[in-house]
Amino acid sequence: RVLGNLSVWSNLARSSGAKTQRRWQTVPATMKAMVLPTPGPASALELREVEVVPPRPGDVVVKVDACAVAYRDTLDRRGAFPFIQPDAVLGHEMAGTVVAVGSGAESGGLQEGDRVVSVHWDQNEAWPAPLTPSGPVSSFLGLTHPGGYAEFCTAPAGCFVQIPHGWSGSQIHAAPVMSTFGTVWQGAVVRAGLKAGETVLVTGASGGVGSAAVQLCRRIGCKVIAVTSSPSKREFVEGLGADVVVVSESGPTGMDFNRAQQVKDNPPAVVIECTGGPGFQASLRSLRPEGRLVLVGNVDNSFGQLPLGLCILNSLSVIGSDSISAKALQELFQFLDRGANRQLCAGTEKEPLWPKIQSTLPLESVAEAHSLLENRGVSGRIVLDMSL
Repeated sequence: RVLGNLSVWSNLARSSGAKTQRRWQTVPATMKAMVLPTPGPASALELREVEVVPPRPGDVVVKVDACAVAYRDTLDRRGAFPFIQPDAVLGHEMAGTVVAVGSGAESGGLQEGDRVVSVHWDQNEAWPAPLTPSGPVSSFLGLTHPGGYAEFCTAPAGCFVQIPHGWSGSQIHAAPVMSTFGTVWQGAVVRAGLKAGETVLVTGASGGVGSAAVQLCRRIGCKVIAVTSSPSKREFVEGLGADVVVVSESGPTGMDFNRAQQVKDNPPAVVIECTGGPGFQASLRSLRPEGRLVLVGNVDNSFGQLPLGLCILNSLSVIGSDSISAKALQELFQFLDRGANRQLCAGTEKEPLWPKIQSTLPLESVAEAHSLLENRGVSGRIVLDMSL
């Protein structure tokens, strides 16, 4: 390994107080990181040895234990967002341990030794959206700020949320919670008001977000219609607890699962749209009157056509949603661990609810994870285990 281009890291480095410096002495000077010099194929990712950035005031240094690899990462890698920085370190779904705290960061409640997960960007900088009138936030993990494809991550304390004490899951399970269960919770429960007894349709049901949506909606007490484009993944989706599984491959005009008899017989009150362009039209047309479409993904970064007349006549709502608030994420961790919530959950299950993990890989194999995702070879999430 050779020392890589340090431009991103050196621009972040700042001096800190004596307390931070004492802690800083226990952190190595360099680390392994997968660096993306410029957008491109999976082979463009380079393993480098780079500087571990000292924390500025308000920052924390997190030793990354695990980082989930999402389909969204493949879009970032290909340049779907033009503001991605050169020499980017992708990865916005990480779990780790705080090993150093910059001056002032303690006021955010984080301390050395805390187990934490990331929340995609510093919510003190902007919430609920990372795009401001002056441009994207500077703390957008994986895009404008180095993310979790590395052994350490130095970032504003507001990029992380403490995992509640006593949570029974491992760091491998914790890493994807924010972007899987968290995305669904924020979009369907917080924004769309999902409640027990409603029928929910989930597209992309075998993916990381889709599989979490099926599990979470079943736990809440909803009837779930799960849609997958892969016949080979039917058994996996059925195992998540879906009441109905519809296989609908995408054609020239997208998916047509709205024509399936199981959907016609029980039109959903809520659709959790994880695929975006391929499923958008069918999702809208499957909804009952006054239905809500929660848009949480767009796998091909495409533009969709909105049938305005249908939305007006059927009183439909389209709700875009990304990430989850820090406060809601802590509540979600407790909900997943307890398995029941007297105000929301109609079920009596007590087993913990965790993201479905297909496999774990070492950091050096992240390009393999990207290739599997792009070839539709993943059910649930792949997670990078930094101990491998």
